[in-house]
Amino acid sequence: PEELGYNAIIPNAVVNIRGATSTSHVQKSYKISLMENSEPWRGQKTIALNKHVYDNVRFRNKLSYDYIKQIPDLIGLRTQFVHLYVKDETNTVKNTKFVDYGLFTQVELPNKTYLKNHKLDSSGQLYKATFFEFERYENNLRLKTDPAYDEAVFNKILETKGNEDHTKLLEMLDAVNDYGISIESTFERYFDADNYFTWLAFSILTGSVDLQLQNFYLYSPTNSKKWYFIPWDQDSAWERCESEKKSPETGFE
Repeated sequence: PEELGYNAIIPNAVVNIRGATSTSHVQKSYKISLMENSEPWRGQKTIALNKHVYDNVRFRNKLSYDYIKQIPDLIGLRTQFVHLYVKDETNTVKNTKFVDYGLFTQVELPNKTYLKNHKLDSSGQLYKATFFEFERYENNLRLKTDPAYDEAVFNKILETKGNEDHTKLLEMLDAVNDYGISIESTFERYFDADNYFTWLAFSILTGSVDLQLQNFYLYSPTNSKKWYFIPWDQDSAWERCESEKKSPETGFE
């Protein structure tokens, strides 16, 4: 269809390599950002295609999010497998044919559009954990009205994906780090027990251990002090099962 870019003679998207440590690998993951005048693809303007280079079987994320959809109190992401073909015309010698790049997993990116598509509050707070242990981080995390506020410094701890008013976030962190307040009362005030313990139990059962500092989002709707955990990046999930099958004791390689 024309609205998806077929037969277009001008660019309708920008493609970037995405990821952190995975960018050093030959196989890359990509982020496709559709331009403002382009129609959304399945309700999304930013499309992530993940290669999951640390996942030998390449389906851990898809399996995890398929299970998450069935579990009450967890907020999931839409995923699907993608067979990607690329015609790279950026080189001096342009490709005349599409090249098979193999299997990718398209994972929905949590942002304001994601919140709206899932009937959540698109005006609420949404943060992606970058290097976050629920400390106060006074030198990094500040209100935007603070003269010392620096977005790049803020993003080293948390990336802002929703409302940019950080008042509620800092209030929660002040309470968490106030040892004069019992953690039980702080937890009850600022977190949803069903969501938190379900997220924690799911992570333990699937072996998704890489979440002490990252690989989760925090979401809080407007007019609520509660924060909810959204699982992200399930590359480490199910890894123990795979390792056991590879161990010499089992006879598998």
